[in-house]
Amino acid sequence: MNTFIELTNKIKPFFKEYLEEKNIPLNGMFNCINPNHNDGTPSMSYFPKGNIVKCFGCGYIADIFIAYSDLDNAPKNGHTYVIDNVKKLAEKYNIPVPNDIISQENLLSYNLYKVYETIGNLIISDEHFSEKPFIMRGWNAEECRKNGIGSIKDPEKFINTLQTLTNTPRETLDNYGITEHLINDNTIIMPIKT
Repeated sequence: MNTFIELTNKIKPFFKEYLEEKNIPLNGMFNCINPNHNDGTPSMSYFPKGNIVKCFGCGYIADIFIAYSDLDNAPKNGHTYVIDNVKKLAEKYNIPVPNDIISQENLLSYNLYKVYETIGNLIISDEHFSEKPFIMRGWNAEECRKNGIGSIKDPEKFINTLQTLTNTPRETLDNYGITEHLINDNTIIMPIKT
């Protein structure tokens, strides 16, 4: 059997405990946990047999993974799902995570994704955004910034912040080519978001 499915099946029974930790009353109806439903009247119930919740107002149905995604701002799918969601829930409930659940290649890909995601956020932050490259090109810097296009005013400070936020050594950033090719004070960075 697939070790990933085995792991998720071991986590599912902890849904009731997870909801109780979130101070959600499970004795009867409670307010919907769907972030897109402004529930003024309790319309959600917990179903222990399936380890799910269902809202009778908006139709939202969730298991522990969907609820964790919505209540703890974790991903619902994609390559970060395994580490940011399933693995954290397993660790939270002391469920051993098999070593082969995440290959070295997938871990490297995940770390690289985290680095680039952080770069995308930092390049438009007040602390690191530089108008200089946009002005040199005759572009509206604020309009570019609103669209996620950024630049860096102090490359060394930027690299230090990036290392701290992603817990990535300088040598790894060098190996990714980030410090040599991507980061300088005249570069405009346009991340592609998926």
